[in-house]
Amino acid sequence: MLAPDALASWIRAELGARHVATTGQIGGSSSATIHTVRITTVSGLEQLAVAKVFDRPHVSGAAARQHVVAEVDHLQLAHGAHLAVPQPLAFEATGDVLGAPVVVMTRLPGNPLPRPTVAGWIEGFSTTLRSIAAADVDIIDLSSATSWRDPTLQRPDWFGDVALWNAAVVRVDAGLVGSRDRFIHRDFHPGNVLWHQAGVSGVVDWVHACRGPIDFDIASCRVNLALTAGIDAAEAFTRELGGLGVGYDRAWDVDKALSLAAYAEVLLTGNDFGAGLTLDGIRRSLVEVIRAALSDPFMRQRPSGC
Repeated sequence: MLAPDALASWIRAELGARHVATTGQIGGSSSATIHTVRITTVSGLEQLAVAKVFDRPHVSGAAARQHVVAEVDHLQLAHGAHLAVPQPLAFEATGDVLGAPVVVMTRLPGNPLPRPTVAGWIEGFSTTLRSIAAADVDIIDLSSATSWRDPTLQRPDWFGDVALWNAAVVRVDAGLVGSRDRFIHRDFHPGNVLWHQAGVSGVVDWVHACRGPIDFDIASCRVNLALTAGIDAAEAFTRELGGLGVGYDRAWDVDKALSLAAYAEVLLTGNDFGAGLTLDGIRRSLVEVIRAALSDPFMRQRPSGC
């Protein structure tokens, strides 16, 4: 693990700062250790930052290097589109200098998951996602979004309804139809939305941003809302999206729930911010999400033209 003093010294040298100190860590990430940093510039001004060190075993080597480069590139695109995101300050993608790839960025005020009221939460998420969907970003050179579902995943033992699992797999294998391609976050959920003084202060974790249907982000937020606040909250979120949510096919929920079934334990990182999740509760909610989606009479049975 990277020593905080070594990290601080590197940041100081990279930025030409008078002083840099690591002040703690932020939980909630399954792919990186996130350090909080205080930077004092040569003129004496203080700036708060975070340093994401990709030192986890399952995100290492080439994958970690790609994460750093992707996050920097996507933050620059999002910032250029006037979205509320951190600004990259420095990065080292090879891992040769510090033992692991690292990216340093400004720290936005606030934390995820305050949820003063469910209604306020939903309004904040929907307004924020509409802003991302409307962002003027040239997507031609961005990678295309793909499903994160493992098609080889067998039904977990905890998923007791065999018929429901098989129906979910058949429906997703038939293909999904979404809206036009645009700049999407690709991992838009409550844990990546920061709140400060009862309002959204920004969105973090842009590693996976790409071009694709906004349905990927709608599904991610809907399913995570269902886990933390119930399916009714997910439906309210979609209504609050207005035109962006019109025609949303709940088959996207099924795809997202199946992808999460492979690593439900990772969702417990949300408890670092008071999500109050349990593994049994997560698993029950994923089953409920799939059952509700497949029971929707308006869900498309197959993509148009098939």
